Amino acid sequence: MITYSDIEAAFSFVSSAPQYANSAFVSRVTGEVFYRSDMADVDEVPEDAEFDDDFVSIPHKNDLGLGRSLAFAFADGIGGELPWRVREIFRRRGAYGRFKDLLARRGVLETWYEFEARETKDRLLEWCKENSLKVEE
Repeated sequence: MITYSDIEAAFSFVSSAPQYANSAFVSRVTGEVFYRSDMADVDEVPEDAEFDDDFVSIPHKNDLGLGRSLAFAFADGIGGELPWRVREIFRRRGAYGRFKDLLARRGVLETWYEFEARETKDRLLEWCKENSLKVEE
């Protein structure tokens, strides 16, 4: 059994860097989470965990559609010219900062944070279910 907060923390760790830079594995047997980061010189992952069915690799936010596609879905839900503006923003580097600035100017930044949190939790819990992880909330 693993707690949702442990899954969420591991997911945040993996997603805090470019894809494949950080990784985390959870033991299906003990619920313990192990971390690896070349950038932070951390390697707690047991040898051969990648090939052992008792371990599952925590996904990156892009694996669950929680990157820019989530921003697009949010903008589409708001409507107006926001979907077009958001897609323009994501054509260049530094998009998330400009995206959040735009949402703040429109008065919907808190709504975005709530939407993002809800979608993240829903998708993480679905991922846990698909990977036979019993989660204690």
